[in-house]
Amino acid sequence: MGHEKIGLIFMSVVLVTGCGGSGVNFDYPTRRGEITPSGVRLGGVFRMNEEGTPRSLDPVRIGDSVSHHIGQQIFDSVLTFDDDLELRPGIAESYELSGDGLVYTFKIRSGVRFQDDPCFPGGRGREVTAHDVAYSLTRNLIPANLSTGVWLFDTLVEGAKEFLEGQADHVSGFRVLDDSTFQIRLKKPFAPFPYRLAMSYCFVVPREAVEHYGQDFFQHPVGTGPFRFAYWKPNQELLLVRNLNYWQKDADGVPLPYLDAIRISFINDLKIAFLEFDLGNLDFVQEIHDDIWSKVFDETGRVRPAYQKYQIDGRLMWITQYYGFNLTKPPFKDNRALRQAFNYAIDRESLIKYVLNGRGEAARGVVPPNMPGYTSRVEGYPFNLEKARKLMAQAGYPNGEGLGEITLQLNSAGTLNENVAEAVQEQLSKIGVKVQLRVVDWSQHLESLDNYEPVFFRMAWVADWPEPENFLALLYGPNLSPAGPNHTAYANPEFDRLYEQAIATPDEAERYALYQQAEQIAVEDAPWLFLYNTKRYNVRQPYVRNMRLNAQELMFLTRVWLDEP
Repeated sequence: MGHEKIGLIFMSVVLVTGCGGSGVNFDYPTRRGEITPSGVRLGGVFRMNEEGTPRSLDPVRIGDSVSHHIGQQIFDSVLTFDDDLELRPGIAESYELSGDGLVYTFKIRSGVRFQDDPCFPGGRGREVTAHDVAYSLTRNLIPANLSTGVWLFDTLVEGAKEFLEGQADHVSGFRVLDDSTFQIRLKKPFAPFPYRLAMSYCFVVPREAVEHYGQDFFQHPVGTGPFRFAYWKPNQELLLVRNLNYWQKDADGVPLPYLDAIRISFINDLKIAFLEFDLGNLDFVQEIHDDIWSKVFDETGRVRPAYQKYQIDGRLMWITQYYGFNLTKPPFKDNRALRQAFNYAIDRESLIKYVLNGRGEAARGVVPPNMPGYTSRVEGYPFNLEKARKLMAQAGYPNGEGLGEITLQLNSAGTLNENVAEAVQEQLSKIGVKVQLRVVDWSQHLESLDNYEPVFFRMAWVADWPEPENFLALLYGPNLSPAGPNHTAYANPEFDRLYEQAIATPDEAERYALYQQAEQIAVEDAPWLFLYNTKRYNVRQPYVRNMRLNAQELMFLTRVWLDEP
């Protein structure tokens, strides 16, 4: 069988890697063939593909989906999400909040150990303490680490700004009360704060590994998660193997994870990835290529008989796809009419129907429409060419005259990004706008955005947590790149005031009403060309069990198992 063949290949690779430069022996007893009291078949290698390569596996630099999918298997955070996207205890088994909303006190779970690694004496990982939590969070505030998660703490945690600017030798708001008690003190109440501690930037790492691997830590990560890092061949594949000392067990007392390993390939072409899946060489793919769509689905959107053997799920994701306007440079700086004209010129319904094959909904605003408890009342930008043309004239560029050619930079990831960009290019031409496309590698794309280089760029935001604040934070003035996610340099004092008032409001209904007011202001200012909210179709082999998919695009693999002899 194809899957068994992959298993044999895996074992040989593991042996070679164990004898290579990593110095770690990954040749461990497999549980393949064992069945638990609940009928779970243990062992096996789960084979999946990522469209793009990880930017970094150092938590302080994990700000993209590909890196997060991998990091989620290697590391644990203080708090985490369950399969239903509810916040749950992680390394911290519990926490308390003071009455004034400023002090969080966490009880660190006993028995959680770092993965075995040569960075530790004798190669055996030690138990995690509150000191490790303080060290890991503080790493985001060390300028030399170039963390993209500075914005989580710099303006919020007591003493963070002083430490960041070199005025203090520690963050006073991160306090270790004893080995099992860690405390965070805020400067002001921030209702969604616990969600931040479930982010990849807050994955807990050992000081020993960071110091042992130095500049190479980003490609030799060590954590406490269900899988250990084995190797990474850039642009080819990455291998993770079961952490034999992982702290979690299932209801039967069976140590997790169920799988022996995860093998991740990096095939950017979605068509090739799906063909590999159809040949039995992958167990899971995250998307179906446009060229294959009509083979899998008929005209009504039903799965054709030949593909009904697979598990195919479609769901609207907490993802907003947009093109950002660089507000530090002309022509978009200080020209709201031009940005609005671009938005009115886009026929989103046509884009979704003919380019995306129905895989999305028109984005009316910043926040996805299916965010729990949030009903966006923003109207967005309906397709209106006449209004777009009037706004072009108001902006000083009637019929595009004097505007010149605009370069739209997008990252390579199969052909979907390019297909969407070409459709937008054609639609903007109807109001006299000439757009040139520039396609670059994902890492290069992110780096250029951090430096505010592209004047017009493709981007998307995948929710980090189920709160509108997580999307609106992309437009909060102080969250400028590279320390924060505000790649457009949008700044509106009234938006910032409402945003700040909302995040300090503990009552959810009041908080969400303030979010809606802030979102309306941002939509009218149009720092983005709003495109669509993604609907994603995941495809799994029939023997893949217990893989629960979610709107946040988190990759829960700890309890996945393969029902194949």
